[in-house]
Amino acid sequence: MNYINTVPPLSTVIVLKGYNFNYTQYVFLSSNNNTTLPSVSAVDLFSNIASISTNNPPFTGYQINTYDITNNNIIKITLAESYGPSILDIIIVNAAGYTKLSTEGYLVIAMSPPPPVPLNIPEFAGVLNLFNDNNLEVIL
Repeated sequence: MNYINTVPPLSTVIVLKGYNFNYTQYVFLSSNNNTTLPSVSAVDLFSNIASISTNNPPFTGYQINTYDITNNNIIKITLAESYGPSILDIIIVNAAGYTKLSTEGYLVIAMSPPPPVPLNIPEFAGVLNLFNDNNLEVIL
């Protein structure tokens, strides 16, 4: 399971590797401490579509617009510094349903500020060159 652990007062940039990010319609945050998010609400996007709703039940989250889709396999998400200390889950939605960082197993390939123990992974050197301006480091 993957979660993002935030520590204020720093904003956090997260780079995820996955699939079909070009089709992203929404990005939500969910937290173990919803009081750290500005406006959490119940999200039920697929209850009217029987073929999708079974695998995509309602969830509680906060919609963000601070993300950039680099390509179909890379998304860069910026988390505001005001979210406070919490453990966050990222939920990415498209027309076919949603996936959560905690269950999908997206590969977190970069994070700024870096976590306490950065890890060098040569396979992602080319991808990380896209983000050199933010001094991002590869993490596990």
